[in-house]
Amino acid sequence: MAIVNGVVTAPVTMDDISSALGYSSNDLGSIINNGNINVNSLKKPCKHPEIGIMSAQQLRSVDWGWGIPYNSLGEILRDIGFDLSAYKWSVLRPSGGDYEPYRMTDMEGYNINAVAPFKLRILNDTYKRWDFL
Repeated sequence: MAIVNGVVTAPVTMDDISSALGYSSNDLGSIINNGNINVNSLKKPCKHPEIGIMSAQQLRSVDWGWGIPYNSLGEILRDIGFDLSAYKWSVLRPSGGDYEPYRMTDMEGYNINAVAPFKLRILNDTYKRWDFL
């Protein structure tokens, strides 16, 4: 179909995917691996062995394609003020093949303009207190 208000709608075409991810190619794997995927979109390419359309349960089982940094609150607090790039969410893109096939249907509902579902804001008066750890 097309991209309506920044959302890829069914039926999904290669042109839709190329346009949404900003990478021109006729190869789905190249587009997914080189395109600019919005990590905040709930629908996006993800790693899963399903060949067809993925169910909500299957998407939940792979955290909707998000690479979520699982760290305890104590570890994050100990690192405040240091390099927090290790705690950045990412997209776990499929690699193709039998166990992580590329699926055009993963892009149905992909939102180019999706924003983060929440924000962490550290105030200027936040400080480290080591005695409670």
